[in-house]
Amino acid sequence: MWIVAGSLYPKLPAKIPLHFNLSGVPDSYGPSNFSNWFLLPVIVTILAVFLLGISALIPFLLRFAPEIVNIPRKRELLALPADAQRRAINLGDRRVGSHRHPSTHYA
Repeated sequence: MWIVAGSLYPKLPAKIPLHFNLSGVPDSYGPSNFSNWFLLPVIVTILAVFLLGISALIPFLLRFAPEIVNIPRKRELLALPADAQRRAINLGDRRVGSHRHPSTHYA
């Protein structure tokens, strides 16, 4: 996104659409300055960093505070002994959404 925005920036017209109505028709225009053009890439970057940070916390939270993480059949998982919980959660796989329930985990 940054590469595309940067490569198109010199070719922008003097005014660019800033807002669109429900029909997709521009209803607000502004100057094609740096802040107007790069606002969307900045927002996307901040959101991506935030979501990656949260996803990096999930394995930590599952290990040390599983009661605050929203997972299916949490009561059954928390009723297991600590060693069985660690095997079920499979902390080695850090991808979000890859944590399987103990009944479907094959060690």
